[in-house]
Amino acid sequence: MSNGQSDERADEGWAANLGDALIADLVEPDELEVTLGDVKRRARQEVRVVSDSSQDSALVGDLSITVRMIGDITIVEISGELDIYTLDRFVAAIKDLVDHGRKYLILDVDGLDFLDSSGLGPMVGASKRAKAYGGFLLVVCDEIRIMKIFRITGLTRALPFFPSVEAALSAAEGKLAP
Repeated sequence: MSNGQSDERADEGWAANLGDALIADLVEPDELEVTLGDVKRRARQEVRVVSDSSQDSALVGDLSITVRMIGDITIVEISGELDIYTLDRFVAAIKDLVDHGRKYLILDVDGLDFLDSSGLGPMVGASKRAKAYGGFLLVVCDEIRIMKIFRITGLTRALPFFPSVEAALSAAEGKLAP
């Protein structure tokens, strides 16, 4: 076995252990039950940018968070970089949404250019926070390089993933159907 293969397997082992630690106390996604009304009220869509960084420091990456509301479902689109420098804004945005009753969340990460391990914990935390309020978090990711991080860390076993916002919306509507 070459050194490159050995290093890659060591990285995957470390990442898998991190993922197991992050998801240790999560409820299985198929155990989510929601008994709120129907979400067929799609006529009203609101879009607001929660956070758009324009920092002067070269160390701080850009993270944009855009929120769309479709009935009781909130779509949170994040783009840019989710890392140690930007995760506080992500955590604050999710906390604000859930604390204000927006507990049915779809997190679209397809716009991320960069995601490191420090961004994984807040995603698990977002799921826990939504569940604590009787809601859920569904994740949209169709980017191979970002999805690889979720697979290696084992988060694909703990969080429900969908290839598109449309697929996640359909699943969310199914969870909210009476």
